[in-house]
Amino acid sequence: MQLRTLESVVEVFGDKSLRTYLKIYSYLTRHGLKTSDLIDHYDRIEEQTEVDVGKGKIELEEMRKAWEAVVPLCPSCGGYLNPPRHICKKKGPENVKGYTCLWHCEKGDCIYEKYTYENAGEEMKRLMEKGREEQCR
Repeated sequence: MQLRTLESVVEVFGDKSLRTYLKIYSYLTRHGLKTSDLIDHYDRIEEQTEVDVGKGKIELEEMRKAWEAVVPLCPSCGGYLNPPRHICKKKGPENVKGYTCLWHCEKGDCIYEKYTYENAGEEMKRLMEKGREEQCR
């Protein structure tokens, strides 16, 4: 009966997973720990991860609101433009006019693009400073 049970465990978990479990189990028993200690530790990590994910969502939402407060609107559809992208291509056949920054909108069917000669990082800094100045007023 035990052999049949062991075979079913191997079938369910696979050979590698079972070996990993046995290594963990032997480590725990050598150090006087129980499997429940490992499960409790894992549960604490999982709870902390959920808290961290929640904080990350809040921070992301705050960043989105800050971006929407300063970003220019798309002249075609009225939506918010995506953050500017740096164009790495030097002036040449693929970048005839030598643009260095691309503003674009991808809302729905809109495919608006605006090219500039500004540095994308400097554009972002300028917009964020503009937003801070407006908040101070």
